[in-house]
Amino acid sequence: AFGGSNLYYDWLPRTKWLAEPIFQGCQGFHYMNWSKTIYNGLMNLINAGFNPVIKTLCWMQGESDADKTADIANAYCDNLSDLIYTMRTELKDMNLKVIVGEIATKQEFADVVRAGQKKFCDTDVNATLISTKDIKIGTDGLHFDAPEDIVLGREFGKAIIKSL
Repeated sequence: AFGGSNLYYDWLPRTKWLAEPIFQGCQGFHYMNWSKTIYNGLMNLINAGFNPVIKTLCWMQGESDADKTADIANAYCDNLSDLIYTMRTELKDMNLKVIVGEIATKQEFADVVRAGQKKFCDTDVNATLISTKDIKIGTDGLHFDAPEDIVLGREFGKAIIKSL
């Protein structure tokens, strides 16, 4: 997990990089770390004699796309679609299930990002949106506090089980 990362720049998928990211702050750096972490984890499991299969991807992000500009917030659905398409391509599973956690922040363009999350899930047959409307936002006004994180985790768990 990377706090404060945005979808349009930090998580920019490999197919859109201008150059290989070499340090945090470079375009696509968080995507690169995700890709390396997945690859290394799978290779470690395979080398240990296991046959790992990734069944579901969980995505909880968007606050840092809701506090910039209307254009960035309006591009959220397209950016999420590009990201998930690239992740599925790398994982060689174009039908990989995706669970998206709705952001709860009250930032200026939060409703636009939430609409983008919903649109993505409404148009992708393998995606599910977890509503956070009934989960109290944390003391920072952006995220959930620990007790609410547990509630959110349970909602992700239910959605994962239902998707299998």
